[in-house]
Amino acid sequence: MSGDWLRPDWLRDAMRSWTPTAIVPAPFTQAVRQVVDLFGFAPANVAKDVIDAATARLLGKQMTLRIGDAEIDLVLRMLRLVRPPIGLMIAQLGDVEIEADDVRVSGQRINHIRVEARNLHIQPGLTSTVVAAPVHITATVDQHALSDALASRTDRVDVELLGGGAARATLPGRRQWGHVDVVPRVDGHTLLLEPREVVVRGWNRLSPLVRRLPRLRFRLPDVAAGAHLVGVEVEEGRLLLRGLVEEWRGDLNPGQLDQLVRRIQRFDGGLLDIPRAVALR
Repeated sequence: MSGDWLRPDWLRDAMRSWTPTAIVPAPFTQAVRQVVDLFGFAPANVAKDVIDAATARLLGKQMTLRIGDAEIDLVLRMLRLVRPPIGLMIAQLGDVEIEADDVRVSGQRINHIRVEARNLHIQPGLTSTVVAAPVHITATVDQHALSDALASRTDRVDVELLGGGAARATLPGRRQWGHVDVVPRVDGHTLLLEPREVVVRGWNRLSPLVRRLPRLRFRLPDVAAGAHLVGVEVEEGRLLLRGLVEEWRGDLNPGQLDQLVRRIQRFDGGLLDIPRAVALR
């Protein structure tokens, strides 16, 4: 096909020649043409450019993401797009997997975070919208990070992550006096450590006392808008927190996405501003 690919209608003309009804069912072909006619460009390709630029420029670098008024420090370790067959032509990007280390948000540290955004796609309209549903989040907090978070709240207790679903609370410098075994629970955005057993100098027949002990409460940082905790696991030396965003939505503005691509391509460490229109909401 001949023609100037810089013309606004180049993709529409190309699509009309690239989608023969002998190969692709007519309803699918019509849907593709409607998307191209509506946008005059391939919005999924623009979003894909963001992911490709981030993969090429951001992996392994310490950075601060500024999204609106919020700032998140992290080191991006992995960014992968699993594309469905012919998905980009109908604004279906597929699944996106993200992993980052040393995440710091709201003054708290998360050692490792993994985000799995499923069924990432674009909804056309006067203001087009990027949608992923669902989004699974797994955050790992190690013993040191938990101790730091606890120290910011109180200097009266130490908590050791034992594994097998339990943790142990002791008095600082008084471990030989005894301990309280606690089990983690989730309450909204709060992590609860509920007492289950009290042992004082080897004597553990203190079950009535357990019911009188207060829970330890930790308010967790809002890593993603609309996320809620769905589970918590204790392994030896680390805590796993699992969250869910049932539906993630962000406005799609091709000009601002293009601006984001340019910022990523020029990025050499430090602060990276994410345009407000594509921020999480």
